[in-house]
Amino acid sequence: IAVPQYFFTIQASNGDLEDDRISKSLPDITAALAHAERLIRELQKEGGYDDPGLKMFVKDESQQTVLFLPFVACGD
Repeated sequence: IAVPQYFFTIQASNGDLEDDRISKSLPDITAALAHAERLIRELQKEGGYDDPGLKMFVKDESQQTVLFLPFVACGD
């Protein structure tokens, strides 16, 4: 059984998308949500991701957006 691939992209408050889209094979949407939350927390710890308008979009293999999370919802 093939494990679905999810793609994680960060969007700034001005609408710009980061070029370095992250992809990961995960079993389901719940795992994709947990992965997105973990990525956001890691990025916030590293610094430079404190814009309250930042969002992470999660797309499936067909490039449909299945989730989006505001960074502020995942903060400490």
